[in-house]
Amino acid sequence: MAKLLSKEETKTFGSITELRDFNTLQEKSYSWVEYDTVDGEYVPLEDNPICIPIIRDDLQISKDVTDETISDQMEDTKLALKYPSEHDMKCYPVGPTAYRGVLERVGGTCPALTSLKETRSRNEVSPTDKAAICNMLTKYTKGKSLLLVGDELVLADLSSDYVRLPFSDLLDITEKELSDKFEYVRYVQGTVSHESSSAEFLFQDNETDSNLLDAFGRIGIDTTDYNAHIKVLTSDVGLSGANIYPFIRSEKTGNQISIGTPIKLEHIGSADMDKFKTNLLSCFASFMECSEHLDEMERIKISNPADTVYNIGHKVGLPEKLIKEAYEDFNSEFAFSCKGTDIYVKLFDVLDTYVSDENVSDIRQMQLNENITRICFYSLTKFDMPAF
Repeated sequence: MAKLLSKEETKTFGSITELRDFNTLQEKSYSWVEYDTVDGEYVPLEDNPICIPIIRDDLQISKDVTDETISDQMEDTKLALKYPSEHDMKCYPVGPTAYRGVLERVGGTCPALTSLKETRSRNEVSPTDKAAICNMLTKYTKGKSLLLVGDELVLADLSSDYVRLPFSDLLDITEKELSDKFEYVRYVQGTVSHESSSAEFLFQDNETDSNLLDAFGRIGIDTTDYNAHIKVLTSDVGLSGANIYPFIRSEKTGNQISIGTPIKLEHIGSADMDKFKTNLLSCFASFMECSEHLDEMERIKISNPADTVYNIGHKVGLPEKLIKEAYEDFNSEFAFSCKGTDIYVKLFDVLDTYVSDENVSDIRQMQLNENITRICFYSLTKFDMPAF
């Protein structure tokens, strides 16, 4: 098993060919395994690096797992999973995403279990107790489990009704539909981690560019150096669906503004590539419909401008330091009232600062982007109240 990504590593690809090549390696190296849930067994991985050879033999950990990976998970989840594979049992250390995923699946999401470290208010659950609790809960779970195993770890422990939507197929469909519909298309970048894969594209045509320029021009924002973008983001470990995010970005400053809520396709039920293609077309349409949302926000009068920025920032989980700074800035600029669009733009300024200053994952950034847009489009006035 080739180790393509180290713990919590994210690879960025400036070339779509490089992204495709890496994804091909992943699909060849990673494996999906389905088995009856009751036949799996979680085993404790005690934090004792000096005894790794003994622990490896005792648990019969797969030979392709390095001592380094075992040592890492001794500090992290402190668990391994034994599961049936063809004619024998295999054992791999459990990664943090897989651990949290199985807890959610079996209903064990109390803080004492989900927290991997000791906190001020609780002791850490021992590896033995953790394994026993996971086994007790999975014992009562009917059906099959679907594992994703790669990079010497169990990366995901999902229910068998999870529908795989391979990133390579999503990428092919996205590139084709963009090329068929728009005059100019350019791949911007892609990222891959153990949690997600994404690809971002820029596109232009006269109708889309003119509509965006007019829509934002009416609210006093010059978007002559902005271009339309979409990002396709998916997670094979169950953290998100195959989601499409529409936004515009300034070529000069890099500032980004969402122009619509994401189009989502969960990895369940009847999800397939045809539905993803339909969602792409809906996402393209959102660039033409954004003027309606902007016009509506322009008509909304906010009585507590700085408080509204703070309330929404706090609600979506932006850092407290940044939203307090935004509160002060906005209070000096709009002391008594503002328009809904002023709030909308300011929140994305705060998000841009957060992303540029911190190591924010793709999924985290897209979740914040989505939450800000959804509130501003559909429930902005609910946050127009004193914050303190």
